[in-house]
Amino acid sequence: MIIDATTPTPDQDSGSVRMMNLLRLLVAENWKVVFFADNRAYVEGYSEAVRELGVEVQYHPWLSDPVDFFKRRGGAFDAVLVCRHYVASHYAELVRQYCPKAKFLFDTVDLHYLREERAAKVENDPAMARQARATRKQELGLIRAADITLVVSPTEKELLKSEAPDARVEILSNIHS
Repeated sequence: MIIDATTPTPDQDSGSVRMMNLLRLLVAENWKVVFFADNRAYVEGYSEAVRELGVEVQYHPWLSDPVDFFKRRGGAFDAVLVCRHYVASHYAELVRQYCPKAKFLFDTVDLHYLREERAAKVENDPAMARQARATRKQELGLIRAADITLVVSPTEKELLKSEAPDARVEILSNIHS
């Protein structure tokens, strides 16, 4: 199962291109993939494009309660990949509770706290610095809790060697044909 913030819109952003290509690769490797967006929205044209890859796409109203979905289907998953810290924070415990045989994979998409720290420094903004510290704490907690964390660059992987030395961190860069 893969959970991201929204349904991929590959004509609009790089992260969506990466997700669509990841979905293609998993299906090509004969994985049965279930995808849902945290907002559970059906997005005309885009939800169908994901389904046409051979992915089961869940959305509202058929998926209105994620807890119920995890209770009913969690035991069937071998792996659950959750993208972005602000999404993963809602699902990490559900994965551990209801997906007993699943590996919990956390895809940072990018290290948000790093971007926030840099912005706070440029703006010299104490409020932004506080937010960056909160994001850092949450993101590093998820990285430590995950079986595997995915980052997009060797620089991020190297940084996490000191920030979360016991975490298993792998690189999954942008994926292009």
